[in-house]
Parts: sequence; C-alpha cells; structure tokens
Amino acid sequence: MLKPALIAAVLAAFAPLALAEGFERTYDPFKTLGLKQASPADPDNADQVRRGAIIYAEDCAACHGAALEGAEEWRIREEDGAYRPPPHDDSGHTWHHSDKVLFDYVDLGGAVLFADYPDIISNMPGFGDTLSDADIWAVLAFIKESWTAEHRDAQAMASQYDPLPE
Repeated sequence: MLKPALIAAVLAAFAPLALAEGFERTYDPFKTLGLKQASPADPDNADQVRRGAIIYAEDCAACHGAALEGAEEWRIREEDGAYRPPPHDDSGHTWHHSDKVLFDYVDLGGAVLFADYPDIISNMPGFGDTLSDADIWAVLAFIKESWTAEHRDAQAMASQYDPLPE
C-alpha cells in the first residue's frame, strides 16, 4: 500500500502538466497522421449552403424552427416518450454527431435508425424518398454554417471517428 505522502508527492509533481495551457487531453490520430475525410456537407460552400437553406425552409423549419432554434421546451418528452424536435444551432446537440449519423437520421428517419434501440423513441420522419443525397448534404451544410468554429471542429472530429462508407 502506498503511503499518503508518496501519493501526494506524485500528484503534486504531475499536477502542473494537467493544468498547463494548451494541454491536449485527447490524442487525435487523424490529425497526427495528417488524414482528414472531407465532408460532403461543406459549410464554406456558399452555393451548397444557399441550396440547403431553401430545402431546410421547405422541409425542416416547420418542426426545427426557421432559425434552427428547435421546438419550444425541446428537452421535454412527448406522451409517447419522444423528445420534441431539437435545435440545430449551437444551443442544441446536432454538432455532437458525425456526418454519418446526421445523414442517416435525415435519410432514414428516427424509427428506422433506432429500430434496434427500443428505448430511443423518435418521431423524426425519413426524407430519403423525397430528398436526394445531395439535397440532404446541402441541408447539413446549411446547419453547419450556423455553428461556431469550435463546434464545427468537434463535429469534424466525431466524423473522423465514425467515417462515411467509402
């Protein structure tokens, strides 16, 4: 058994490393190796964002809000157990998900996407029958364009760890 004094000494020796400015807490092998998967949803592509804004206004805004703000009290569950439509701006959690998850959610809808997870109830319809893949990517580019650089970077990293099929 280690003595308390020894434990305190070891902790004191390494504490400055954890508090150092710029300390990177996670290892990103994609960054280290210089690998990056380009997203088909490019928030810097003005044409794609413009197209996505039009499609979003027609197909998404009624539930998720014209300004990406989501439904009122979106964290409250409906009677069937589903959450109300979340915001897609920085105040929501859309940016936590990979491109693959976001695309599949829009394409397939929540019921299909979560068919193997009975505890997750989603009333999100699928749009794969009415929107092309390019349309879905345009909507996602429009949504991403509203995020801070920090949230875009976090979402890009999530996409690196959950890549799109080749």
